[in-house]
Amino acid sequence: MDPDVRAFDGEEPFLTTATAAGLRSVRWRGFRGTDRGVDQPRASEDGRPLYFEVWDDNTFFDALIGGFVAYPDSRDAAEVSGDRVAEYTAPILWDWKEPRAVSRSGFARVTVRFLDRPDSSVSVPRGEAKP
Repeated sequence: MDPDVRAFDGEEPFLTTATAAGLRSVRWRGFRGTDRGVDQPRASEDGRPLYFEVWDDNTFFDALIGGFVAYPDSRDAAEVSGDRVAEYTAPILWDWKEPRAVSRSGFARVTVRFLDRPDSSVSVPRGEAKP
């Protein structure tokens, strides 16, 4: 399997991780707003869902493996090394878009870093993904 994760806030994708060739357990860290495939930080209201799709990157076509969702809320954030950070764990749903008979369990952990805009009550989540 050659997984990558694509994150959406509604219909608009804002993050695509690099492909992890030949791995079943992967950790992607330290995304920057200037990285290829990353469009962040993102303004978001507390509790607005972030959707993540897990794909198998194949030569001719990519296959959707599953997905998961996180609901970042700035009230969950704790101070860590000068940053406001919250971590969310979600089950990976293997039948994310279509029914499948997959019996394995899987979980994803998403770390979100919050930035506050001084003129608004809107938080800006930034994150890491680890399916």
